[in-house]
Amino acid sequence: MARKYGDVKYRVIQEAGIGKKIAKRARADVGGTVAAATSERILIEDTTRAVTVTLPASPSFEDEVSVVVINGRLDNVVARNGQRIQGLTEDLTIDVENAAFSLIYVNSTFGWRII
Repeated sequence: MARKYGDVKYRVIQEAGIGKKIAKRARADVGGTVAAATSERILIEDTTRAVTVTLPASPSFEDEVSVVVINGRLDNVVARNGQRIQGLTEDLTIDVENAAFSLIYVNSTFGWRII
């Protein structure tokens, strides 16, 4: 399901009330997984379980993905998909309630940077 707030389009990830295509991807793994596309803003609403947002595998300089968490959980994850996040070779656990942030891809050394 897509929602539009102003000029920004969000894909909504939740247990009920979403489009079949996203629902299948969100349920692909235990806890739910969704593959983020470049220039996409992911809104995580599913309070029943953690959601993993997988970053693009082959990003280009200045590609951006935004994540907005409103499910109150402390165990949502941004999966790095082979690229670094903040220069580290580990996934990002979102352990702050209702976090909102963007990641911009810089290069293979630094990877995705949180802004």
